[in-house]
Amino acid sequence: MDMSSASGRKALISLLVDWSLGSVDCLGFDPSIRYALGSDAGRLHFEIDVHEKDKRTGKVASRTYYSNRCVRVAAASLTGRHARYFAASASLETMDDPTVLIKDMWVPLRSDCSGDTHDESPILNVLHSAFDDNSAFKDKFPRLVSSGPVYLRHGDRLISDTTATAFAALPSASPQATAASGGDAQSSPGRQHKRAVMKWAGNAISAADNVSQVIVAIADAMEAHNAAYVNCGVIHGNITDRAILFQETKDGVSGALAEFDYATCDSVSRTSAANHEKPELMTFRSILSLVSTRAARTRLDDWECLLYLVICLGTYGINDNERRAFFDAFSAADL
Repeated sequence: MDMSSASGRKALISLLVDWSLGSVDCLGFDPSIRYALGSDAGRLHFEIDVHEKDKRTGKVASRTYYSNRCVRVAAASLTGRHARYFAASASLETMDDPTVLIKDMWVPLRSDCSGDTHDESPILNVLHSAFDDNSAFKDKFPRLVSSGPVYLRHGDRLISDTTATAFAALPSASPQATAASGGDAQSSPGRQHKRAVMKWAGNAISAADNVSQVIVAIADAMEAHNAAYVNCGVIHGNITDRAILFQETKDGVSGALAEFDYATCDSVSRTSAANHEKPELMTFRSILSLVSTRAARTRLDDWECLLYLVICLGTYGINDNERRAFFDAFSAADL
């Protein structure tokens, strides 16, 4: 940025404004998620671009979803997949009644850059193939609409958003310019920016209003957990408060099981490292996951994680308001 020019100063101010907005809504600097001003009394909302690549032609198409600035789960972890969730809709008029859940994440890639080590898409496809005709379980798992990399526009080209893209010179149309800048920016991506769109299956239990909702959600989710193991050989591997969903329907409260990034499945091959890699949240890890061991996880590890989750909910509260009140009272106590 040239601070001696008006355009350079404008670029700096724009960057600072983008950073300040990112600190409020956890957006970061991401041109594929934008603030927008709607016609509804000047109401701010998010416009979220999702890129879909045609397998036959290889062309990338973009579709925009709309969110009422509702970040269901923020990317607060320093390790793991850095995933955040947006409730959204394909229409601006219906964004207050979300139809999809958008999972935005920075995922670690294999050392040979061949793909995401924890892509949950194959496992979700296995589950829905097994339960599509089962009315008791077909809605107990997120249904994938689309999943793929996030692309950035560079001139008239689209480039995949990776850590290599962020820290290296942008690829040029000229091979000589690319070589002069240090080679191919895609040679060692490290992490890749991905976005998955799933049909709406509910909120995380951290948004529950009462204990009854939590109890029903956990019961339904763990019933689905058992069915996934018995019918498909799926072991979830990462039971947390954001893996168990609930929603209010005309028939009452129902629960679902999500977050299959660390799951293992008999029919889905994963690398040895992926099968033993520890989930990002230490709070609900099983003892086996905490110690230095190469032993494979079992479904008993998931039940152990659920025990820790229930203890945490019972001690600190079931939602953010209750937890905030707990810690405020603890801080104010005369110890």
